[in-house]
Amino acid sequence: MRVLLVNDYYPPQTVGGAEVVVAELAAALIGRGHEVTVLTSFQAESLAGEEIRSTGALARYGAPGAERSILSRAERMLLAPERVAPVLAEALAGAGRFDVVHTHNLRLLGLSAWAWLSAHVAPVVHTAHDYFLVCPFSGMYRGGRRCEEACGRCALYHARRQDRMSALTGLTAPSRHVLELLEAKVGGVARVPWRRVVPNGVSLPNRMAQRTLATDGALRVGYLGRLVDRKGIHAFLAAASRPYEQPIRFLVAGRGEGASQAAVEAAAARGDIVYLGHTDREAFFDQIDLLVVPSEWDEPFGLVISEAQLRGVPVLASARGALPEMLAVWGGGEAFDGEDLGQALSGALVRLCAEPDRFKAWLTRLDRPSAEGMGWADAAAAYEELYLTVVADGQR
Repeated sequence: MRVLLVNDYYPPQTVGGAEVVVAELAAALIGRGHEVTVLTSFQAESLAGEEIRSTGALARYGAPGAERSILSRAERMLLAPERVAPVLAEALAGAGRFDVVHTHNLRLLGLSAWAWLSAHVAPVVHTAHDYFLVCPFSGMYRGGRRCEEACGRCALYHARRQDRMSALTGLTAPSRHVLELLEAKVGGVARVPWRRVVPNGVSLPNRMAQRTLATDGALRVGYLGRLVDRKGIHAFLAAASRPYEQPIRFLVAGRGEGASQAAVEAAAARGDIVYLGHTDREAFFDQIDLLVVPSEWDEPFGLVISEAQLRGVPVLASARGALPEMLAVWGGGEAFDGEDLGQALSGALVRLCAEPDRFKAWLTRLDRPSAEGMGWADAAAAYEELYLTVVADGQR
């Protein structure tokens, strides 16, 4: 098949996980014998033999949030379908025929691209990596709180979203949580003919984490990721500042900015945590006994949980979004929740130290866990099946 993947950015330009997903998917599809073209906002280099085409969106419109007015530049793009057709026509001139179009993040092009692509290129499948279709500007997390409903600012976007969904033949999400939320809150999703959960592939580990004990017998508890409020770094620091009867060492790996970065550095100076900065993931998993994912917002996927458990590292995660789904894959850990996540995490650690057999049971479940069906080749196979389905649907 000839597959057109569309995403605002592409490595080495990355603003989140979608770019990595698209690159991994492109390579896996090529590995399965398909021809892949990636349409992105700038001219990138091919990573695995895929063709790269550019919309020039960055040069034409600038990056999201780069300019503020009554409506930001990015918001105006979402509401300006008349700009999309010439940009797409120019970028795809001479590209030939495609069998299917698979769109991902469209913050620069806008969702009006679906109608043009469906009419002029091929049936369109879209992957909702996050909550963009519900809340395009803050990911359903604003002012340190999760959003239950779309706010007035999102209403401008919602006004035109409904009719654009009709251009889709397929819709996927990386977790059941995201797909069910879209079905409940986005008018038009229920009318997309083919809807599937396709989890992101997991990069398989080179080796299991080295299970060595701390010399002082301390439980080594780690945080890995961006140091930002929504990821729960402040809840982790709050738990680290509390006294425990058993020795616990708290390690933090990652980078942030502003108040969150400063809070981590201050906690390290007090001796509450060991701050490692940006650290190789494999090396970090070797240094910890337990990973904590204390996200404040509803995580759409939670890849780090799979990465840890595949390396034999149990996980404590907040019961937010798709995180309980990810924990259930292998069962090497549990979820915690509460109005105050720092206090809830602290309580979970106290209980865990008081019940060492529970921790040993997690380690037993994660002894050489099987990654069958979890790799990128498996994700590509699931998408291939969906592509064939939507193509056949269009030929009826």
